[in-house]
Amino acid sequence: MNEHTIAALPQIGWSPPQPEPSPDGVPGEFWWLFWSGTCASRLRIPEDAVHIADTLIGGPDPAARAWALEMLPLWALQQLRTMRGYDTGEAARWLDFTIKQRQDVTDG
Repeated sequence: MNEHTIAALPQIGWSPPQPEPSPDGVPGEFWWLFWSGTCASRLRIPEDAVHIADTLIGGPDPAARAWALEMLPLWALQQLRTMRGYDTGEAARWLDFTIKQRQDVTDG
């Protein structure tokens, strides 16, 4: 690409294709949080649930965190809770609360 190509792009209205969100994947509004590794549109639950949990629960977006705590499998949250960075502090408290709430629902 050169400067003439870059200058022409707005005139032709081209933009890169955007993948469609998948019902067993990460919602499109949270894809920006996955800046390293596999494109977020390719991640699937349950296969990538722990990676998704780590990125969303450990990330800066409260809405993404809430979605992950509510929607990801309980086993993924339990596994994340055992990992470094989630064994103390605020993230550990969020996980503990959610795991207890979700276990109470499934047990009761």
